[in-house]
Amino acid sequence: MDDDSRRTVRFYVGGEHAIESEGMWADETPAGTYLVKNIPFFAYQVSYQDEVAARWCDDGCLWALGVIANSGNVTLRAAATASDRICAEADMARLSGELQDLGIGHEEAAHYHLLAINVSEVDDIWGLIRLLGRFERSGQGIWEESKVMPWWPHLDR
Repeated sequence: MDDDSRRTVRFYVGGEHAIESEGMWADETPAGTYLVKNIPFFAYQVSYQDEVAARWCDDGCLWALGVIANSGNVTLRAAATASDRICAEADMARLSGELQDLGIGHEEAAHYHLLAINVSEVDDIWGLIRLLGRFERSGQGIWEESKVMPWWPHLDR
């Protein structure tokens, strides 16, 4: 895709979150839909490489209407819980390194001490679940499922 096809698509977050919306890079397809090029930090029910429909609105923003084709990817989030900024940053850096060692794609929102994690069906799913379980049990942080696919194990969380 060339730079002319790259857009920022906004996704409504709302609810109890302090964030109203999240902007993500997306590439416009010949059909006028968009392929998401970020791992979502705050928006639910969307994953990296999902194809979404979007519409320009009066506010000048391109707003997502919904996913029209799933990429098959799962989105997870992990957040540090340490109240001390230095400790939280260290916990996130450690987790990021361990994710990298597993070959798991992720992006960091350093200001929020938050990692957005992209999981594909070929990744080491059980290794990832064990890693996130240790992260949570150690008191370093919490994690959640944001969007899952049928192949993702039911974890009773």
